[in-house]
Amino acid sequence: MNANISSATIILSKAEAKAAGKTTSAEFAELNELRAAYPTFRIVIRASKSKDSMKGLDTNYMERYIKAHDDAVNTILKEFYALRGLDENGAKKELAQAVSYGELKMWFLATYPEVEKMNETVNAILEKAKAKRMAAKQAA
Repeated sequence: MNANISSATIILSKAEAKAAGKTTSAEFAELNELRAAYPTFRIVIRASKSKDSMKGLDTNYMERYIKAHDDAVNTILKEFYALRGLDENGAKKELAQAVSYGELKMWFLATYPEVEKMNETVNAILEKAKAKRMAAKQAA
């Protein structure tokens, strides 16, 4: 939590804002001190900077991609099913251990690095479009 003099705002993270909602918390006391020191400042909750990495890359996409790019004996598809705790035909095995989504994603991107490159290309195109749009807005 801090006060930004140049923008006349008191900036809180989402977690700080939630904690400041409790009158007995340290964040509540700190927010009141800042409000007393800067009564004209407005309060802003800072948006988290989450990185949307590989949006849409779910297990269904992975399976379809593997089926389209695997060899004739489905070697990689069998590995994929094993990692998901499935048998060779994709049916759930009883008491089978499956890896987490993060581990599965890491394995998939290591096996098919071109998928990550496709994502980077799409992101670059979108960034150019955003920059063009912002320039057009500023020009208007």
